[in-house]
Parts: sequence; structure tokens; C-alpha cells
Amino acid sequence: MDIALVPYEYARHGDGPKEVVIEAWAPYGYEYAPEYDTDIVRPDQHYPLGFMVAECDGQVVGCIGISELEPGLFRLNRLYVRPPMHRKGIGGRLVDWVIAEAKRRNGRRIILFSDIAFLDAHRLYERKGFRRTRFRYAPDAWQSREWGYELDL
Repeated sequence: MDIALVPYEYARHGDGPKEVVIEAWAPYGYEYAPEYDTDIVRPDQHYPLGFMVAECDGQVVGCIGISELEPGLFRLNRLYVRPPMHRKGIGGRLVDWVIAEAKRRNGRRIILFSDIAFLDAHRLYERKGFRRTRFRYAPDAWQSREWGYELDL
């Protein structure tokens, strides 16, 4: 199985990231919320620093974005991998890309928020050196419960 990480292109990947997010949330009973999830419809317009997709046999199987909140402070956004593709190293490669990109841009810290249900993702972040920092209710339609994580670079 060959997995390639490539920059998202609307003409090539279309709704691939949106489909990945919908599939990742399906086991938890959440539905797609267009008013909250606008960034995954056209990630190229929402993540000017970069939005990567993982491809397998021409299909988008994972995604991640990076944004800069202030000089040196970056945010890891939208790490999702299709459930059948879990535990194949895809999420780790995507996180490594964000870390490398933040370092390349002279970052000092990366932050992220992750729903409390995504235990595998939490273990991945901790393996990569992130530390859990706080709890919050997300600004989504369901007020999802999330853990905050930080990585000092």
C-alpha cells in the first residue's frame, strides 16, 4: 500500500477532505455541519500556509492543515484519517509534516484541540511530544468536549 502526502488541490481532491471528516465522525453519531465545517469544503482557501492530504490509490484517506495564530505560534488543524486506514502510520506522517512546516517557518510552539473521543489521536500527539494543557467546549453546534495540546519547538 503506497501512501503519498501531497498538497490539497481543489481540482484534484475536491470533497476528499470533507468525506474523510464525515467518515471519521460517523462512529460517534455526529453529522456534517456546513456552518461549522466550511474550512473542509475548500481547505485551500482556509489554510494558506498549507493543507496536506494523504492519498492511497487516488483516494484521499487523510488530511491535516496548519495555520499561524501569531508570529511563531502555529495551530495544527483537522487531522483526520479514514477509520479503515488507522494504525498505518498516516496520522503520524501528517503530524510530522505540520511539525516540520512550523519549524521551517521559525515556529516556537504548535497548539491543537482534539475531541475527547479520539483516544488514538491523543496517544499519537503524546508520542510526538505534545502535552495535554487544558479542556474546552468547542465552538461547534454540539459544544464538543476537547483537550488542548501544545508542543514547544
